[in-house]
Amino acid sequence: MEMEKVIYCKVVRETLDRQGYTQTGRYFGVGGRLFRVEQWCNETGEYEEDYVRSGDYQSVRAQYKAKGWKVLR
Repeated sequence: MEMEKVIYCKVVRETLDRQGYTQTGRYFGVGGRLFRVEQWCNETGEYEEDYVRSGDYQSVRAQYKAKGWKVLR
């Protein structure tokens, strides 16, 4: 039996200026709210970032919980 990978993530809202740039200067364009999802895999020790546009924080959390991931606050 294979060991299941447990992925932990944290959802953080990214603040964009009126032109669509983050505080660090990264460009995402204008549009809906932007959320950064920081992901860690306990099996591999890898770290990744995902960016998701969504109307609210809870829907992003629900999206990743549906994948079976542990969502941290």
